[in-house]
Amino acid sequence: MNNSSCEIVQDLLPLYIDGVCSESSSRLVSDHLAECKECKAIETKIRDTKIEAIVGKETESVLDRHAKKERGAAWKAGAIIASILCFPVVIVAIVMANGQAHFDVLAILISSMMLAASLTVVPLMSKEKRFTRVVLSGTASILLIEFFACLSEGASFARAAVPTVFGLSVAFLPFIIGNITLPDQLKDKKALTVVVWDVLWLLLTIAVETIPQHGNDSFREGMVISVLLMVVVFSIFGIVRLSNSRVDGVTKIGIIVILLGLWSAFFKDIAALFLHGVHTLLIGTADLSNWSPENLNANIALTLLSSALFIGAVFIIIGIVKKIANDK
Repeated sequence: MNNSSCEIVQDLLPLYIDGVCSESSSRLVSDHLAECKECKAIETKIRDTKIEAIVGKETESVLDRHAKKERGAAWKAGAIIASILCFPVVIVAIVMANGQAHFDVLAILISSMMLAASLTVVPLMSKEKRFTRVVLSGTASILLIEFFACLSEGASFARAAVPTVFGLSVAFLPFIIGNITLPDQLKDKKALTVVVWDVLWLLLTIAVETIPQHGNDSFREGMVISVLLMVVVFSIFGIVRLSNSRVDGVTKIGIIVILLGLWSAFFKDIAALFLHGVHTLLIGTADLSNWSPENLNANIALTLLSSALFIGAVFIIIGIVKKIANDK
């Protein structure tokens, strides 16, 4: 078969398959396909590709219609549930209008219905990021309930709200942060963002729980202990985030074990220094031959420190040996 004829026919194949070429060209292609297996195979492949594209479009269209139908049904269900949740509010409003109930009862009821709606209506009516919206709307509802409850009882809203936000952040923020779009500067720092956020709310929790009740001394004590704990947390975080090209996982484990051993052995001494200005060394009073109650804490601290240094050193040596072997 002439190669030039094949090239001409292959150029005409898309027009031939679509039925838009002239009668003479169509007859030329048809006669050629009857004799040329190679061009016939190309024609079959083009037709199959077109069929797949058509089927794909039809499938996409069907799925899109189905998704719209499902969303419509979800919106209707959400609207029905929202209407049902409004009934108690309307009833209490009528009772309140007759002077048989106080405003705080209605306010707390509305907030409670909002919380119920956050768990039912919001996920039904949300097209995407359902979990994030449920948590955010649920948190707002809980804070609103606490606000009206504190208002009616004359209690501090901050003492109720700050620990609530801190607890919910610890539980849900790691999941939420992965579902939202952060600024470019924070896109690769999601874990750090979670840690910093939780630390800030922890410090706020200590402030609202100590200052009003026990004054600045208790606040200072809580802050010192928290900061010392956070130093360890951020140190471990920094070690974990070290570039793998410089420090492998085994070496990181060794460094973390040593860090925890040092923290457990000297934490009490450092806390005493910052809180009371007292210079102490707990492990300095250790006597492993005497495990009486007065030596117990010092002996435990020394044992933990020694074990951590030994185990950490073993891991670091293993990591170094592995790195040398890999480099070879």
